[in-house]
Amino acid sequence: MVEAEMLKKVARGGTITLIGLLLSALLGFLLRTVIGRWYGPNDYGVYSLAMTVFNVALAISMLGFPIGLQREVAYLRKKKPELVETLVFTAVVIVTISSIAMMACLELKRDTIPSIIGGGTLLAETLGVLLMALPATAVVNTLVAITQGFHRVREYVLYERVLPPALFLMVVISATTLIGRSLLDLMKGYAALQLSMLLLITYDLRKKGILPKQPSFSHKLAGSLLRFSTPLFFSNIVWLVMTWTDTLMLGHYLGSKATGIYNAAVPVARFLTVFMVAFTTIYNPLATSLYAEGKIEELKEFYESITKWVLIMTFPLFVMLFAFPQEIIVTFFGESYREAGTVLMILSAGFISQVIAGPTGLTLTAMGKTTQVLIGNTLGAIFNVILNATLIPTYGISGAAVATGTSFAVANLYKLGVSALEKIHPFNGEYLKALATLALGTLIAVYLPHGRLMNAIAGTLIASGISYIILIGSSNLSPEDRELVKELISKMKQQ
Repeated sequence: MVEAEMLKKVARGGTITLIGLLLSALLGFLLRTVIGRWYGPNDYGVYSLAMTVFNVALAISMLGFPIGLQREVAYLRKKKPELVETLVFTAVVIVTISSIAMMACLELKRDTIPSIIGGGTLLAETLGVLLMALPATAVVNTLVAITQGFHRVREYVLYERVLPPALFLMVVISATTLIGRSLLDLMKGYAALQLSMLLLITYDLRKKGILPKQPSFSHKLAGSLLRFSTPLFFSNIVWLVMTWTDTLMLGHYLGSKATGIYNAAVPVARFLTVFMVAFTTIYNPLATSLYAEGKIEELKEFYESITKWVLIMTFPLFVMLFAFPQEIIVTFFGESYREAGTVLMILSAGFISQVIAGPTGLTLTAMGKTTQVLIGNTLGAIFNVILNATLIPTYGISGAAVATGTSFAVANLYKLGVSALEKIHPFNGEYLKALATLALGTLIAVYLPHGRLMNAIAGTLIASGISYIILIGSSNLSPEDRELVKELISKMKQQ
């Protein structure tokens, strides 16, 4: 049976992270809505392409450290705590050098990028400003990953999830109102914002004693961290291929306007991962600790409980996005984006596969099986590229959505199969009953009245209510689940 204290840690950290992620998702959604409505599909498409290039460059600069550092810091704190400060300094130095090198390389090739992915001269100019934020963003993400190795979620919520979108939303509204519609001015504000985040988190972590008092670089620890993170680095790259290939290939085949319409649906569909990210933020270091202590059965039960509860909490959102996509898109982005409704439905079906599978990648990482994570993500990326190249020319943005949704399902199935060989998977009797119940609820929602946002809200409430009543009535809650619920409710009351 999972230890009560472990569940309480997840509830405490997960609740704090959940509140932050919900706020972050809302702010990010408002940000996308404002840019999409005020700037139109074409400029919004250029913005989406620029952020895609930036995020790919950021992932390369990070060298797989975001996950690797969480694991290595948590592991060293258990085994050799005296080396933690040296590891922290070593990681920051490496990421600083790699991000500056990446910025320089992209600056040299900046003018040729639009010829590959579209966007014209506006994209080249936008990237010229945006890339200045790369080193600061990379170091901030590194410091956040280090704090997660200390089982802390505050910095992740504050410096990575809440402050950046909140402040950038203010920049967008202010700049557009006072100066006019200029993507270049928005990117200047974004670059200044990321530098501010770096200064704030550095000051904060020095006060808390997490940053080393004296610089101490270790070539041995650098080698160890790079060896462990290298599979994660390539895994992150192929995961980005899965995540952003649709946007890049749409730009290549159909131009920035189609890219803008498609990207009205993408940030909405990603709401489905909010609950999973919230609880897996604290899951990763705790799962690593369980595996390091040889508590495999506890790790299995921990995985099962987290996966089931993430699915149950995600369900109402999935119902709304899958069953009522047109209502959501038109209400928030406007009639010019109506075509994105079909995209939202398809992407929702693909993204829910991540939730159903649970934190398979993080579990394999905790067990040291990072190569298997890489293989799974590579399979998904290969499917994504092939399917996008095949489907986009014929089916447009709907084809891109099918390609992306399928690639996520393929990657998750592989990683789930690997973890199942270790007898770690969520598919016990209780979970299968929950899946069947929620599938029934989704079917009910599809056949309810459509047409307006109020129909979507009412349909979601009806389908979710029926499903939850069935779950409770069928005694689908284990003792571990009840322990988690009590802690979540207690924590919610304190917020």
